[in-house]
Amino acid sequence: VFFKVLGVDLLVGQIAVFAFSLVFAVFMYLLLRFDYSRLVSVCGVSMAVLAPSLFEFFNSIMREIPAISLMTFVAWLYRYTVKSKVNASKYRTWLALAFASALALYTKQTAAVVLLAVVADICVNKRESLRIGQSWAGLGLFVVLVVTLVIFTFTYGKSNLEQSVGENTRLIMQNYHGPSRWSLEGWMYYVDVAWHELSLVLLVGLVGGAITVFFVPHFFRRNLFAIAWL
Repeated sequence: VFFKVLGVDLLVGQIAVFAFSLVFAVFMYLLLRFDYSRLVSVCGVSMAVLAPSLFEFFNSIMREIPAISLMTFVAWLYRYTVKSKVNASKYRTWLALAFASALALYTKQTAAVVLLAVVADICVNKRESLRIGQSWAGLGLFVVLVVTLVIFTFTYGKSNLEQSVGENTRLIMQNYHGPSRWSLEGWMYYVDVAWHELSLVLLVGLVGGAITVFFVPHFFRRNLFAIAWL
């Protein structure tokens, strides 16, 4: 859209990434405000924006920042929808959630991780949402919007699927034989890179949260949405 309106130029790409960065910061703040004070929310946004992994993408013209921004918007819209008490607005919010979710998927298919978090939270904490017609109307709209993307992905994106969930690691880097994706070595890769991709404060918080799951009753269920998204 940015290139269509402003023309294809490096500066336009940078403007687009900056715009989505603002979207990310705003909706991350609003998302945190559901549970925390203004000060804590500002600190949370600051830590996220300054994390090495995100900071690198803020300076790159790629789809990662737009996708993460839309995922954050979907997360906020979901929390807003399930907290809404007015039936008249339920249809609008569920349909908006469906449209936003589809838009996130069309931006980058890996945005599906936030949708898995939504499904997990609904099944465990918000089962009453399954008993109202508005949520099913939203699901129907979502299916209609993404069916074309699903067909396209399974028809022309087989290499991408193999790269994401398959065993052929040559598709990632030519002539590179990496560890099996589902092996312990493959999963330990994420532990190794976490030290470089996240700030020390975020790592300490992540470890603290993981420990809390085992010692504080109901912590896992209460924070299932955030944990599943991670």
